[in-house]
Amino acid sequence: MSLREIYADLLIGELPRCPECSKILQDRCISECDYCGFSFSYLEKILPVDGLPELRSVMDFSDMLSPESIALIEKQQQAICKTYPQFNLKVCLLPLQKGIKIQEMGLWMLNYCPIAEHEYEVDKMWTIYLLIDTLTKKCSITSGYQAEVFFSDDEAWKLVSLLNSRMRKGDYADAICSYYDELADVLDRSKYQDRMQFKRFKKNRK
Repeated sequence: MSLREIYADLLIGELPRCPECSKILQDRCISECDYCGFSFSYLEKILPVDGLPELRSVMDFSDMLSPESIALIEKQQQAICKTYPQFNLKVCLLPLQKGIKIQEMGLWMLNYCPIAEHEYEVDKMWTIYLLIDTLTKKCSITSGYQAEVFFSDDEAWKLVSLLNSRMRKGDYADAICSYYDELADVLDRSKYQDRMQFKRFKKNRK
């Protein structure tokens, strides 16, 4: 492998945390948490895997976005992906049933929803998936393990908090567009840090 490939391989994030008890899982793909026993079985009963929608760039199951708003959001997604083509950006709006934790639904959908026709399974590793519950006006960000290393938990929490606040004060389209503006800033900072770290990595390899 090239130095860049070796370096990139080292960046793969830590194992994910259980969406129920928040402890780090012992494996990426497990049927249930080794600590608290959490599994997605209850979600499968509510929304069977065979009936899951494919992961498209904008999914609005709450009918909150106009065609013009969807086009504007997709334009922002495309602008980010033009600069960072490795990333795969998705947003979904839905009225989440009572008792379902949004972070659990986000992780479940990213893992089990079929990919869009023009995409590949590997694209899920680079997905940044924004799920919005239109009943509570709360959101979650779920990332594939290749994408998650490019922003910290604190940065993700800040993005979520700002978006939740904006949704309560204004409309969804404006809030989502602001989220993508801020995500672009996070990726820009990460790109600069990555360059500095790669320089140090090359220097240490000599």
